[in-house]
Amino acid sequence: MYARIVTGQLRQDRVDEATNAWRERVAPQIAQQAGFQALHLYVDRATGKTVVIVHYASEADLAAGQQGFPERVAAIRDLLVGQPTVEQYEVAM
Repeated sequence: MYARIVTGQLRQDRVDEATNAWRERVAPQIAQQAGFQALHLYVDRATGKTVVIVHYASEADLAAGQQGFPERVAAIRDLLVGQPTVEQYEVAM
């Protein structure tokens, strides 16, 4: 299994709006990707920091899942401060 971890900063006054946007606009797109296994969205309401972890079945699925990332970020651009960072890992256990 492989994971993509996206860390970003939400506008503190729009955390609920950002969470709803992820749930309604972004998560359904990710869930349709080949090899998708799970998606978790973590939010620190006090700071607006957010972490998204998406699990994929294989390294090839992880790589393919990167397609469309700029469009998904653009869909919530007005709710973000700065550009999110992306890291990819093999899930060891």
